[in-house]
Amino acid sequence: MAASGVPTGLLNAQTARALGAGLDALIDAAACAVTAKRVAAGKALRFPDPPETDAFGLPVGILA
Repeated sequence: MAASGVPTGLLNAQTARALGAGLDALIDAAACAVTAKRVAAGKALRFPDPPETDAFGLPVGILA
């Protein structure tokens, strides 16, 4: 995450408490922000590629 600009020194229990969140939620939010940045820049990876489809024909996969 550091390579994506996340201040990893702030991903700790003290910061999470100050935000009223759990450490796991803080780390999840940081990971979501990194993924959103990659999606917006057109650099996200898709798993599987191509994505599978559900019963309604909607693509189902993971972006990272």
